[in-house]
Amino acid sequence: MACASNELNRLADRAAWLTAEAHRRWHDPEPSEGSGPGPTKRVFVEAITAAPRLSAQRQILFRAMHAELNTLRGANVGAVERSLRRAREARQNLMDAKAANRLD
Repeated sequence: MACASNELNRLADRAAWLTAEAHRRWHDPEPSEGSGPGPTKRVFVEAITAAPRLSAQRQILFRAMHAELNTLRGANVGAVERSLRRAREARQNLMDAKAANRLD
């Protein structure tokens, strides 16, 4: 049974990692160097941070950032869709393995 448990742990880790990657890719679809946000999102985040809290300026920048991220998702649709698909498949593999483990 230790092998099944190790395999489930491996599948759970993979599903968690791919889900986090898909989440990151959805919220920052532009390729970036390193672990920080892509160049477009970085500019928006810096501007939002510099704007006064609860200000109309900050709200406008936030909405503009999300509109731009939506455009970038379209421009990088292949990478975004691949990332979402891999996460979905990894979660399904984990659920299938758990179901098979219960049947044993």
